[in-house]
Amino acid sequence: MFHLCLLRYQPLKRDYGKDAEIGHLKTELTKAHEIIETLRAQKSGTPVGHVTLEDHNSQLAASAKQLHEIYGQKVMSKVQKYRSRKQSQVKSLKDRISSLESALRDSRRENSELVAAVDEYIDVSKTCDDG
Repeated sequence: MFHLCLLRYQPLKRDYGKDAEIGHLKTELTKAHEIIETLRAQKSGTPVGHVTLEDHNSQLAASAKQLHEIYGQKVMSKVQKYRSRKQSQVKSLKDRISSLESALRDSRRENSELVAAVDEYIDVSKTCDDG
């Protein structure tokens, strides 16, 4: 028979990151599932001091909740990184568009000045030819 203390979730002593924590929790869930199946297979009563099926079910639910929270944190972290990266790309594109619009305005102004200079040259040329 197994005791509840064998299944109690123990955080890892060293910080190996979220992936190691998730792996540890998956192992705990597997152990809990195996114990639940063992308890279901038993047909006799449970001796005092041993873990009941309800205890294992609650432990399994707690481990599943913790695993769900860790996955949620990982997903949110990835979403925030993605959002940040996309926002910086948008800002870069907006800056580039602004720069191109400014260059276009400058080019149009220069073209207008060039057209005015050519028109003035043509007028002066006609005046000289007429005179």
